[in-house]
Amino acid sequence: MFRRCLRGIVVLAVTVGFLFFTASFSLADETKPKRRGVDEKDLWTPAEILERGRDTLLPLAWTIEKDEIVTSDSRPEKKLRRIEVKFYTSDIEGRKWGHPAVVFMPADPKVYLAEGRRGKVVIVGQRSWDGLATGPWRGGFLGNYGEPIAAETDYPTMICPVPGEYDGENGREISIGFLHNRLQKTHNPADSAHFRLAIPYLYAMDVMAGLMKVDKSEIRAVIGGHSKRVAAYLAAAMDPERIVGVVYMGNESNWDNYPTSRSPYRALQPPHLKKWVKAKVLYIGATNEDGYEMFSINRMQAMMDGRWTIEYVPNYRHGSMSEKHFMDWKMWAAHCFADRPITKITDLAHEDKGPDFVWGGRKYGDGGGTLFRCRLDTPNKIIQAKVWYVYCDDVPYWRDLMWYPEFMVRQPDGSWAGYVKGKKPDAWLIEVKDTAGGFPGYVTTLPQDLTHKPTANRHSRGSRSRNWEPRKNEK
Repeated sequence: MFRRCLRGIVVLAVTVGFLFFTASFSLADETKPKRRGVDEKDLWTPAEILERGRDTLLPLAWTIEKDEIVTSDSRPEKKLRRIEVKFYTSDIEGRKWGHPAVVFMPADPKVYLAEGRRGKVVIVGQRSWDGLATGPWRGGFLGNYGEPIAAETDYPTMICPVPGEYDGENGREISIGFLHNRLQKTHNPADSAHFRLAIPYLYAMDVMAGLMKVDKSEIRAVIGGHSKRVAAYLAAAMDPERIVGVVYMGNESNWDNYPTSRSPYRALQPPHLKKWVKAKVLYIGATNEDGYEMFSINRMQAMMDGRWTIEYVPNYRHGSMSEKHFMDWKMWAAHCFADRPITKITDLAHEDKGPDFVWGGRKYGDGGGTLFRCRLDTPNKIIQAKVWYVYCDDVPYWRDLMWYPEFMVRQPDGSWAGYVKGKKPDAWLIEVKDTAGGFPGYVTTLPQDLTHKPTANRHSRGSRSRNWEPRKNEK
């Protein structure tokens, strides 16, 4: 029986070194010089990158700072064990990277140790607000991701600050800008931000194993994060047996130029890493992402051989706090751990229709419109299918555009169709909400370019409106 509130400090130090790394790899001869070749065959492997950072990685140890049984907010009939645990990962230039994490798991260990569930965990990389790793953003991640995922799926779930924080700085998040200069000096890929942001996920899995009292080798994890925290994909390449799912949220800028780049640091990017990754990947992006060129996600998906599942949230910006994000994390955990099917949207088509076209028993007239079609391949219950369309008045940037939906209707031949009256849109996509196994979720197609208007990298106002500007000093 757990105490209602275990205060004080409980230190659990693991001194067996880095078994969670070495268990996953049979490393090549590490005495050879660092590779900095530009050809694909000369790029570093994930195992080599990991080995080159090993001298700055700390022995696994964690501190339980609070341990209590709480009533679930999402499922009040359930009790959860809520643990505040802190661990350290890297020691760079004499400063340790700390991660004050919060874990939710069923209060009864028999639930998560049951056959088919043992060792399965979810780890969400937490972002910060205004540099505060434990600031106002913490509540949003605990209440939208951590507690609901654990309560509704029964999989132990950790909210882990990434990159983390230094001791004695009142929770201020580590600024990773210095790593760029360090990388330029050392030419060591382990000094890249990609590597340092991947490492907390690997440690977090071992901490979860300790808290659950299972062997580290039994862990199977769905991990992910937003923006720079998509380094979870590199973690999946370094530990491909234990990481079975990745949620890659909102980062299109790091490797869109992969085909033309000659940088040796392409070794850190998904097109190179995919040959090692075994995890299933869900990409959650947004139509109004700032900093990226419209349709860049299409090129990314092509580089990943079309294997990623996509949810492109309409009318959302560079962020991770939409209701669709929260819902899809649970959907993805159910998919990776319990084989929840994912709807596939195929056979996309559009047709120009004239003024005599009849839709829904009505002749719309007024010059006609565009009929959008698709097929849905799924055993799931379809809740709704929509075609989202947009007109671009911000060429070439496509910033702050309003996408509008039209419901799609199942047709006698089994296809789905939706009609947009009037002028042909500039772009469109299809979004489906379905449910299976008690877990609803959203998936979309890639955005489809209809009119081929010019595109360019969105240099606007950060994550603010394109109409935002600094306030001018008034005299």
